[in-house]
Amino acid sequence: MSETVSNLLQSEPLQVRNSWIVMSVADAGKALELYRDHLGIPFDLVVEDEAGQVVHIGSPLNIHFTTGQAHLYLVIDGIEEFYASCQTKGINIIDELKFNPHTGMDEFAIQDDDGNVTRFGRDVPEE
Repeated sequence: MSETVSNLLQSEPLQVRNSWIVMSVADAGKALELYRDHLGIPFDLVVEDEAGQVVHIGSPLNIHFTTGQAHLYLVIDGIEEFYASCQTKGINIIDELKFNPHTGMDEFAIQDDDGNVTRFGRDVPEE
């Protein structure tokens, strides 16, 4: 086990409030047709951003389809402290902590030694 993984396992438990899987697809509309129309998974929001990514978030599953890289997205509490901890532990941060106008979240991303990406986000409080 790498030292980085060992360090994460010894950390305080992460306070995850929500999560969703981001699945990579060639055609988001076709994927929506399969999952909604043929498998019967309900979707209550269908959004296309200016980058051409179609986001499908539904209940009881939170699913996001993208034509980009698949990843896990975790909404967490204490994102600044967790980000600083990742920096201290030498975690491979591939996207610095910043506001993402597409998601409306403060977020950052890491990549593990196998190329898997996990994004961490925090709801930005309304003013």
